[in-house]
Amino acid sequence: MLYSKQKVAKAVLVLIFFTVVLIGITLVSLNNGRNGTRSLRSFVSEDTSTSPESIDEALQYFIYGAKYLLAAVKSTVSDNSANITAVSHSITVVKDRMQMLLSEFEHHLHRTEILSFLSLPVINNHNFSYIYNREDICSKKAVKLVFVVPSAPGNVEKRQTVRKGSRGDYVRKNANNTILLFFLGKPSPGSNYLSLQTKIDEEVKEFGDIIQADFEDVYSNNRLKSVSMLRWISTYCSTAKFVIRADDDVNITTVEVVSALERAAETLSNFIIGHKLIADRPSRNVKNKYYLSKKEYPPPTFPPYLLGGLLVYPVSTAKLLYQAALRVKPIWLEDVYITGICATKVYIPILSDPGVVFQHRKS
Repeated sequence: MLYSKQKVAKAVLVLIFFTVVLIGITLVSLNNGRNGTRSLRSFVSEDTSTSPESIDEALQYFIYGAKYLLAAVKSTVSDNSANITAVSHSITVVKDRMQMLLSEFEHHLHRTEILSFLSLPVINNHNFSYIYNREDICSKKAVKLVFVVPSAPGNVEKRQTVRKGSRGDYVRKNANNTILLFFLGKPSPGSNYLSLQTKIDEEVKEFGDIIQADFEDVYSNNRLKSVSMLRWISTYCSTAKFVIRADDDVNITTVEVVSALERAAETLSNFIIGHKLIADRPSRNVKNKYYLSKKEYPPPTFPPYLLGGLLVYPVSTAKLLYQAALRVKPIWLEDVYITGICATKVYIPILSDPGVVFQHRKS
């Protein structure tokens, strides 16, 4: 959801005041007289005779200035002096909050490009049907948070571990207004197809928490599974607020993950939090598990993206990502595709947070 001009204008004024006062005071105290002869009054009394003519121009001015301040703060934090050590944590908190606000303002500035992109024709229909669906689960009660868990058809025990773990515990507390759903494709054709599908049928009857889509559940179709989760949220649970996606073989500290999600939502309307990878390169080795040909993906590096083991985001972000996935040429590496390529197309910032971590369970 994009900010109205009134909300953005108010946010800009508040943030400018907050930023100038806090960073001004901090830098003056840190400089400890070395460069501190310039008073806070002179710091805030720069020539403002050239005023921006629109909210977008004002935002652009602010972004340029704030990026300059961010660079200065980062440089200051790297100093090893005693004074820096005493207050570096506070500066880091300010820096992180400014960075998040910058992402929100930039998202506002790019609204025209986003709307233009979303008007492009659909090239990936993703019109698979559901073998099992729970289309009414979010209409029966108020749902705030949805746990979505990608799972393979044969992972019966892993799904049960999730139900009994911290995610299941969180769902069982009615006050949390949370649901848990597993997303599967159909078993691959073969001798054990019927036995696997029979086990899934039994799980559906017992737990009612499985969404099964009508595509073959193989590793190369993980992108379709990711899209199926985004599509389902957008279609059947669009009134919820948040999504936590975590694999069926990972442990997470659910309360900390939820807290990180709510903290980010105080500042940003759209974001994804996870484990970020920067300047990662596609493997061109045909024997590698993650091989990606130059024909499928020509660039030498991936955009920044998040590992798919644990991702948290608002429902509004799920909707944008799904719309992007309808219009962006696919690659089979789903975490790169969804959180890197698609997120970039709709200007969704990807973030890291010390509370959003996961560990793979030992088999």
